[in-house]
Amino acid sequence: MTSLKTQKEIRERIVALIASRTGVLAQAVGRDSPIWDHFPTSSNRRAHPTVTAFVDDVHSEFNVYLTEEEWEEPTPNRIAEDIHTKQRNPGTSVADWAHDRAARKKGMISSFVIIVILFPAIFFFGSGPWLTRLVIGLGLPLFLGVLLLVGYREETRKEDASAPRQ
Repeated sequence: MTSLKTQKEIRERIVALIASRTGVLAQAVGRDSPIWDHFPTSSNRRAHPTVTAFVDDVHSEFNVYLTEEEWEEPTPNRIAEDIHTKQRNPGTSVADWAHDRAARKKGMISSFVIIVILFPAIFFFGSGPWLTRLVIGLGLPLFLGVLLLVGYREETRKEDASAPRQ
């Protein structure tokens, strides 16, 4: 963990991380311009690996957790300000991390209930042979539920790795 004291030092380290992850010169990174313009975009819903690596670098190097909202339209100055604020008050970072984790868990439980409990009802009240409805009504939701749990566990492991250390 790097213990930087001023916003300027933090901002310069952020710019250096952007330059190292994207290959652009540090001088080309505007201090008040959006940082995502320098990163490649991904064609699917998931973030590009360089974006994920950059976010992980920031979380681990500065021992802070930045929320989704703080990552929306970041500039080096804005990120430095957020990091500096959270380094002065580490409880804020821990509270943000705990809140995001609880929200993800609540969403996963809701999705699991819908898939495993409500989804089979569609098949049980449908038409067709009862054995077909039983197999589809139980097998498909169980399979989707397992996939959901595996994905949730992967996200939980990533989130645990980004937890701020006290």
